[in-house]
Amino acid sequence: MRRITRQLHQFRMDGFRFWFAALLSLTAVLATVGSVKAQGQGNAPAKREAPKELQIENELITEDEATDWRKKERNNFSKALNEGKVNNTTKPKVAYGIRILVHELSLKSRRDSISEVRKKIVRDTDPPAKGQQMRELVMSEIVNRAEELLAGNLHVRMQAVLLISELNIDPGQFPRKPPIAYVQGVSVLIDVIDPPAGAIDQPQAVRVLAARGIARLLQEGRQTLPANQKLTPEIAARLLSALKQQKHPWYTRVLMDALVETAVTVVAEGDNAPRPLIVETLAQFLVDTRQPYDVRTHAMYCLGRAPMPGGINSAPIAWAASQLAAQIATDINQGKINGNQGFFLLQSMYYGYKPKNADEMTTDGRSKAGLTNSLAGQPIQAAYRDFLVLFNGVLKLVADDSRIIAAPQAIQTLRQAQKPANMAVTAGGPPIAP
Repeated sequence: MRRITRQLHQFRMDGFRFWFAALLSLTAVLATVGSVKAQGQGNAPAKREAPKELQIENELITEDEATDWRKKERNNFSKALNEGKVNNTTKPKVAYGIRILVHELSLKSRRDSISEVRKKIVRDTDPPAKGQQMRELVMSEIVNRAEELLAGNLHVRMQAVLLISELNIDPGQFPRKPPIAYVQGVSVLIDVIDPPAGAIDQPQAVRVLAARGIARLLQEGRQTLPANQKLTPEIAARLLSALKQQKHPWYTRVLMDALVETAVTVVAEGDNAPRPLIVETLAQFLVDTRQPYDVRTHAMYCLGRAPMPGGINSAPIAWAASQLAAQIATDINQGKINGNQGFFLLQSMYYGYKPKNADEMTTDGRSKAGLTNSLAGQPIQAAYRDFLVLFNGVLKLVADDSRIIAAPQAIQTLRQAQKPANMAVTAGGPPIAP
């Protein structure tokens, strides 16, 4: 079992905030692209316009409502949470209080402090809510009210997704018991990524955060799902659909993370019988020379954490990994990619072969992480041995003279790996192709 402490949980939440700031920066950059292109073509600078979602204001409560609730009902709300009794008296009080707290994010006057407003929602509801029934009521109400924010301002939408991603059905008890995520929030987040007919097509920044949220909620909450549940297979199918439709490397990587955290081995596509589509899809990204290196190496990393169904043909994966490592190392030596960047790409591949620590498991908990454990056939073991010679050589040069140059002989060994005659990862499946 994974050992997760509150510090680690806080680290992950800090990661959400980092991504949130970074994505806002990306949004601002994208807003200037039209202007830059116009200047490059010798035209007068185009008027810079903010994304339409930044111009939306959809306030769901008023200042007076929030103030009035705090004066008259705030104490009763807190008392109901602490007592933990769910009945016809407490339910409407709790529901109304949650609506005020969450919809306060929509107020334009809170825009400069919107992140703190979100954190306060968690502080005001997570520790105080006592008892399983009360916590379920609180978490479901927060998700429902947060979903109503997804038609508002871009900042509000992003905070709504972050809020859903942070929810815990069990707050845990430091340091003995880690928090357990409120996994039911993934149902709203997957609609952000893969909108149903007639739903809002969310900006990419919001979808990236939703994918990260799904990964966190599944990783730290899927153990609460009942046996034979249908939620994770449905999430996996929709994440696979999203992976096929988009092109942005950043988004691709977080979708992979979320996909692996479903811990699903086979997925049904349409009316077809279930197949190991997750392993097939990740293997295709690994071999696809049209994809950037960071996507391909992350596919390798995710393969090392994906549950492995029986009957997987490891030879195509091993060959693809060897060719990718050889090409990255060649580009390092030729100065086509920065040496430090190249090293971290190779490190991602190393963690595709091996766990990051002794306790790390595949997401279904049935094998140690890393392909040398979860897919431990001769092709993977041979590819890993050859890769390790290359990787250890890179490490030695880094330590000796601060230069990152891969040993040419190690590159050659990897490149000479024989391509399998059968490039299909699964019996009857399509061959993976560069």
